[in-house]
Amino acid sequence: MKNLLYIFWFLPLCGLTQQRKTPSTIHLRQAGATTAPFLPSMRTVKKVGDTSIFLNKPTPDSFIFYRAIVVDDVSNGFTEEQNRKNSLHFIVFKSDSNKYIFDTDMDGNFKDEAIYIRNSKSDFITIKNVSFSLGNQTTRQTIFLKPSISELTINGQLRRNLGVAVQPLYRTGNFSLNKGGMFRVAAFNMFEDRYTRTNTHVMIVPEEKGFPDAKVLPVFYKIGDTIYLAGRKILLIDINNQGDSIAYTDLGKAGQNIGIDEGKIILPVSFRNIYSGEKQTLGTNGKYTLIDFWGTWCTPCIELMPEIEKLVEQYKLQWVQIAYDDSIEKVKKFQAKKDIVAINGFDDANNSTICSQLKIRNFPTIILLDSNGKILQRVVGKDEFKKLKLHLDKLNK
Repeated sequence: MKNLLYIFWFLPLCGLTQQRKTPSTIHLRQAGATTAPFLPSMRTVKKVGDTSIFLNKPTPDSFIFYRAIVVDDVSNGFTEEQNRKNSLHFIVFKSDSNKYIFDTDMDGNFKDEAIYIRNSKSDFITIKNVSFSLGNQTTRQTIFLKPSISELTINGQLRRNLGVAVQPLYRTGNFSLNKGGMFRVAAFNMFEDRYTRTNTHVMIVPEEKGFPDAKVLPVFYKIGDTIYLAGRKILLIDINNQGDSIAYTDLGKAGQNIGIDEGKIILPVSFRNIYSGEKQTLGTNGKYTLIDFWGTWCTPCIELMPEIEKLVEQYKLQWVQIAYDDSIEKVKKFQAKKDIVAINGFDDANNSTICSQLKIRNFPTIILLDSNGKILQRVVGKDEFKKLKLHLDKLNK
């Protein structure tokens, strides 16, 4: 009789355990707005040559003829022929470099197109039913794009490059966690006709917070990542090919409110000092700390270092540099030329263990921690670095 009671007592517990491991679903729908919660992707532009075109007047206008490789480029495995098929053509007035005409219907005729004037507040141009070649398949998509000028300083010289900003289509949804509140989800895969584990980028934010401004580089997750939300560990398992749903599992409590976003205690990621060999863990030294993720290959990272050093000295911060590079010797050789007082760590770009955990995908990324390891600021690039300085100014008033 005791054995029989034990079996009946044990079976419900097994059922509860199995139920807890059953994946849940986040349902997604296609978003129709052209302003996504993601920074647009800059695409390759190639100059074709100069041309003169009769528009709607008896004399021809002079233009520079370009093509924008919207989907991919040769360096990522696409042939020149595929690039040609995956390109949109546009012309720029020689008399006014802010005036563009896109061949939106891809028929080679610019006379039936509207003139687009580029400025910082310009809306994205909608181009419907564009055909793209993806491997052995062809897909048709609606895309949103606009011309953009990027600036980069190389060896002290300011270079202005013409590009095309392409806004990805995306899908959105929301879901709730047990006692953890509601969350908003956005996912995109650029232009591929199917969503897969490898091509999907996911953003998850508290519903009351909302998606960040598209000018701010957000934290993206991939399918297979473990995410820390409201003190719980969430595993993103899969996404269906249509992008209609994401399967996830709630792995349970994560202890303290740890994670990689602002307001959370930073994940206890460890590294070794490249000079002393001493093992250290981020966020455990009891000091306000500035973590600088950089690389010897990253010109903006190197240019920002003097400003970071000034800030560190001004506010008496501990400075940790994590070099994301392919050679620790290359990092040491670079550091030997600089007089930088920082704790130096190394993350192998070919087998990342630090940046991969913290979802550092853009450089430079700078994270500011308080004395308890809480992330006060997480910024990318020189423009966002100004926000970090303002935050420190307020803290020290």
